[in-house]
Amino acid sequence: MNVKHLLKHHPSFAHAGDLQDLIKPLKQLGISYFGHAHVDAQGMVSGHATCPEYLAHYYEQGYHHNDLHLARPELGQSYVLWDIVPQYGKTAELYHEVSLSYDVYHTFTLIQATQDYVDYYHFGTTPDKEHMNQFYLQHVDLLEKFIEFYKSLLFNDRILKQSFDFAFRPDEVFGGYQEVDAPQTQLSPEQRQAFLQSLQDQSVAQKVINRAFDAKEAGQTQMLSARELQCLGLLAHGRTAKAIGRALDIQPKTVYYYLDNVKKKVAAYSKHDLVNYYWQHCSNNHIKN
Repeated sequence: MNVKHLLKHHPSFAHAGDLQDLIKPLKQLGISYFGHAHVDAQGMVSGHATCPEYLAHYYEQGYHHNDLHLARPELGQSYVLWDIVPQYGKTAELYHEVSLSYDVYHTFTLIQATQDYVDYYHFGTTPDKEHMNQFYLQHVDLLEKFIEFYKSLLFNDRILKQSFDFAFRPDEVFGGYQEVDAPQTQLSPEQRQAFLQSLQDQSVAQKVINRAFDAKEAGQTQMLSARELQCLGLLAHGRTAKAIGRALDIQPKTVYYYLDNVKKKVAAYSKHDLVNYYWQHCSNNHIKN
């Protein structure tokens, strides 16, 4: 890759002002940096970023050979909170030294992978905003909305599309951000399937229903009907209205009807109040094995 040619003609440098206009919506969220890297099926990388100084240093010092863009994630979508990922070598140097110098920190990456390509969408902010990791996780939906907004502009903007004319093939030296002995956090397809199947285990639902009946029989909540206790018990164990409906063979709207009745009877105003009421008044010493 001819770095000098890239620094002179790439839209991230030649049209930096336009890219800053692009991220104005993100600035309302406290996000001051956005980058996009696209990796095609042949392993060619292209994209752009909204901090030209940071990007120039990134390419000039060869950091693009030591980050996640040479990884191949599972199909679908995932994310990376870079503040908590084990790093070493050039990647650690980039994130904890260089990034700080250019106010590109507390970086959050959304990854969208298909059979033919992988897109990495990077969001960053200034070092002082230590709360941003929690913010990202609470507002992933807004970041996804921005990505859709960005995509709609990307495919209709001649200048933005030029970024993908500067594709390059990184060196085969991937590494730097996941230590060999780091804890494994990626579930296998078998592990994922086992978890999903466990959610469908009707014996768990029946056990919760039995607890509710026991509570009623013991006089813990004489004012509630058996069905109201069933719905309340399942809600307290994390079930949604749809899941409760499946367990009790009733419609979700009927579940809401019973839960609304419980609210009126026990002076509860929220789901949180209902859950607290159940654990305080309906479940003590009434667990069937």
